[in-house]
Amino acid sequence: MTTQPIIEVRDAAGNLVTTATPTITATIATGGGTVTGSTATAVGGVATFLVALLPLPSPSGSAATHTEAASTAFIALAVWPVLAARSRPDVPMALRRKVAGTATLVLVLLVAWLLVELRSGGPAVGLSERVAAAAQALWPLAVVLSCRWSGHRRPPRAKVSTTS
Repeated sequence: MTTQPIIEVRDAAGNLVTTATPTITATIATGGGTVTGSTATAVGGVATFLVALLPLPSPSGSAATHTEAASTAFIALAVWPVLAARSRPDVPMALRRKVAGTATLVLVLLVAWLLVELRSGGPAVGLSERVAAAAQALWPLAVVLSCRWSGHRRPPRAKVSTTS
């Protein structure tokens, strides 16, 4: 983010509070993404991190936890484009329903190809895994570039709520 959000705590009269002890929850209100799209990317990211932490096979000889984490990551990252899609006319190209739906279809087909290779013991397991992972890694870049090209560069507004 080139423009960093500024979070301030103000009292009822609008004065800046310089010493505050309540818990502050900040959410970025940039107009991009949805709770479901954000949730899918978060789940995919955590699952991808778990894939790196869980050896294949594990010391016990099982690959079940690694496989579960990898499956969760691939599925979550394949479906997030359609979950983040918007139908407003001012939405950047990559977040439009048809484009995001097409991206999801392609990502799901790549994951299906990986699954077929894994189940059949096919010769292209490594290739299908790398192609699916690369496509899932590049789609967020396409979304960011689409937002920048469409002029959606306004600085984020921080919504601040305090709880004690």
